[in-house]
Amino acid sequence: LVRTITPAICYKFYEKQCVLRGVPAANDLFKVFRRLLSYAMQPPLCLIDSNPASCIKTHKEQPRDAVWSAAALEAFLNTADRRRPAVALAVRLSVYTAQRQSDVLAMKWSDYKNGMISIVQQKTGTRVYVPIFGELKRILDTIPRNSIYMVTDINGQPFKSDHFKKLFVKVKALAQS
Repeated sequence: LVRTITPAICYKFYEKQCVLRGVPAANDLFKVFRRLLSYAMQPPLCLIDSNPASCIKTHKEQPRDAVWSAAALEAFLNTADRRRPAVALAVRLSVYTAQRQSDVLAMKWSDYKNGMISIVQQKTGTRVYVPIFGELKRILDTIPRNSIYMVTDINGQPFKSDHFKKLFVKVKALAQS
């Protein structure tokens, strides 16, 4: 079956994924697909002589450098405060600590001591200490602590990344309407 895969099939597969998932996700998926076909070339398998996906060029991704205006951030936070307070808290944590979504969603109340949040970044494994002050300090010092995690769903459980992203997109759409 793997011998029937041609560069044309690979190209069609990649282009369809671009439409269905978007370029960044299609590029990630295609990298894995390309590696699998490379694996099929290696002993002991030796199922194919060459990788039909190796000649397919992936699309260049647009850099993700969008910066929200102060007004857009305020509109988002106002909407999130009314509709999804946990999303508002996560965004504030991200803005004030400059941490990725995965790190914000992993923050525990025990990480917040003496006006600092201690974070082990998931991507780098580096521990960073971020001072907390102003509005975020006021919020963190007054918010009920119903879980070991700072940002939780309505059941007090930590968010799954996909679920949080969906809520974020919904709040963003509401804020822009």
